[in-house]
Amino acid sequence: MTSRILSATLAGTAVIGLTAGPVFMTPAASADSRPVIGACREITSTELMQDSGQPLNLTVKKTKGNPFDDVKEGQLPLGPVEGIEFKLHTVRGLDLTSDAGLAAAQQLTLEQARKNGTDLVASQRTDADGVTTFTGLKPAMYLVEEIAPADTTHNYRTSEPFLVLMPTIDADCQTRNGDTVTVVKSRVEPSSPPTVPTPPDTPGTPMTTPPDIPPGTVPPTDGTPVPPENPGEPPAETDTPGGPLASTGANVLWALIAASALITGGVLLVRNRRDEESE
Repeated sequence: MTSRILSATLAGTAVIGLTAGPVFMTPAASADSRPVIGACREITSTELMQDSGQPLNLTVKKTKGNPFDDVKEGQLPLGPVEGIEFKLHTVRGLDLTSDAGLAAAQQLTLEQARKNGTDLVASQRTDADGVTTFTGLKPAMYLVEEIAPADTTHNYRTSEPFLVLMPTIDADCQTRNGDTVTVVKSRVEPSSPPTVPTPPDTPGTPMTTPPDIPPGTVPPTDGTPVPPENPGEPPAETDTPGGPLASTGANVLWALIAASALITGGVLLVRNRRDEESE
């Protein structure tokens, strides 16, 4: 029976051996996160989940925040890792000694675990190094949950809850880990996206909409009357080819022809009279 260290983080859970061993990442902590089961990708032997009579130990270690991080204006300073409460629960409704039950346990999500129901096993607080150990455990699926302190003067960045199957199994999928250490990192505060300034209006840009037409109104080009601005006024008709402008041009042309004819007639009449007087 060996001892393993498992690191449960917000981005995932890494399994690192105290000696040389494999490292793997599980999905991000969320309602769909899968349990920590060890370095074995899939446990198929139900014999590994039998109670051998030897107690199992689960150690939880909370890491400190980066002491070199500047505290931004309006934010609280990071709280200490000592005195942080962790609660350990067993998840109901799982038979780890059956093939179906063991397979279902390895696919269990946080949401499903809460629906199944849980039973509190113990509640403990971390020491000055941010460490607490739950001892004398039996094979079961456990839910580990960090409780946010009542202190409102610090930011503790409470870690996400996670599931861990005890005992965890080594990479050979045959060796039980009697001692398991989970390293939970502080939740990463989301950063606000940068504000993109609105570009100013370019001076000298010509207006694309006539000033007497409301913005968003497309001027009609097919002779359709423009809706009046004030209710009760008749709509104004637009000038289009073949409409009133074309008719007015024709009238002017005929007036010019008639005037020319009158002038020509007048000149001929004056000339005839002069001819008669000279005779």
